[in-house]
Amino acid sequence: MLLDHALPVVLIIKLSGAWYHPGLLPNDTVPGIALLNALFLAFCLYGTVRLLLTHAIETIFAEPAYLALLVLAAIGITLSVSSPNSLGMVRTAALFFGSCVFLRYRFSPYYLMRLFVAVMGAVMLLSLLTALATPVGIMHGFDAGRWRGIFNHKNSLGEAAAITLIVGGGLFAANILRTYWLVSVVVVTFVCLIMSGSATALAAAAVGSLVFATALLIVRLQVIRQQGLWLLLALITLLAIGGYASTGLIAAALGRDLTFTSRTEIWQQFLYFADQRPWAGWGWATISTTDQMLPIIRQTLGLPYIQTPHSGYLSLLVELGYPGLLAFAAWLSHIIFMTCRRAILGRSRAALIRLAVACALIVHSLFESTSGALPSLWLLLLFAVGPRITIRWH
Repeated sequence: MLLDHALPVVLIIKLSGAWYHPGLLPNDTVPGIALLNALFLAFCLYGTVRLLLTHAIETIFAEPAYLALLVLAAIGITLSVSSPNSLGMVRTAALFFGSCVFLRYRFSPYYLMRLFVAVMGAVMLLSLLTALATPVGIMHGFDAGRWRGIFNHKNSLGEAAAITLIVGGGLFAANILRTYWLVSVVVVTFVCLIMSGSATALAAAAVGSLVFATALLIVRLQVIRQQGLWLLLALITLLAIGGYASTGLIAAALGRDLTFTSRTEIWQQFLYFADQRPWAGWGWATISTTDQMLPIIRQTLGLPYIQTPHSGYLSLLVELGYPGLLAFAAWLSHIIFMTCRRAILGRSRAALIRLAVACALIVHSLFESTSGALPSLWLLLLFAVGPRITIRWH
């Protein structure tokens, strides 16, 4: 029982990326991070074994599209430019997926979301204190003055704050939990989000909150359920079209231009490598390890520290090709549609929050590679608080 309850805490802490960062160092060089990584894998293995001993059959039907992505990645190991890295990524993603599905059957979604907000609330408070009391919590150089808290970068703080704000605000607005400590967490998280200055995190939080508010309003107005479902889907579609059409205005409002902090140049360079292997990809988790890619891009763009394409979708395209990208898009589409059904037709309050998280993930993955199909806080919530499936034999 103790291990079961410790499992989600370990996953949240590891995936948050919160750790002591004396400088802008890669996560794998930070003191003590190797121990945390080993603990993370050990608990993922524990959760997966527990799942296979209890709900093995249901695992196949939990998230079929994401399982298809894992199968494609496993097949691509032999075609990868770095087979050990791809094998390690597939192993980690599969164990993470199994442990999250186990949490779905072990705990209620409301318990997991309350626990998530409690743990991340402590992380946000520590980040607030670190930024206010020490120079470690403040960015220097190009992003001088912006908060990073106990994270390695201001974008990491912004991402963690965005998802915490969506879940915490959703718990309060949906009358799932209304306490003073929850209000305090939401306020502290909002301050961290604003002070981080991460435009991507702000956009993700805004979209997630808007979708949540729209779905909640449809439920509160008691719109006929089937009509409410199609109304919500239509509004989400209009939001996507409107967001695309007003990209320039939104960028200007956030103090950015249409290069998105030179991301378009970065994308163009990575697309060159994606075009070389459009169907097989270079292999999962190979961008930062292959000698054919990053050194050339760094030299061309004059960015010596660039690590990722700054887009979860482009990362998938480069590493897993079009099949991997399409599998991920199919999984996200299925999540949106089925969660809308549960939120409107089933009046599930947990589904309202899950829908908001999924929509925010779609936006965040446009400009950051830390989410996407990689193990993250986003996927932890989407996997762990999903509907339970029961297989009955006759």
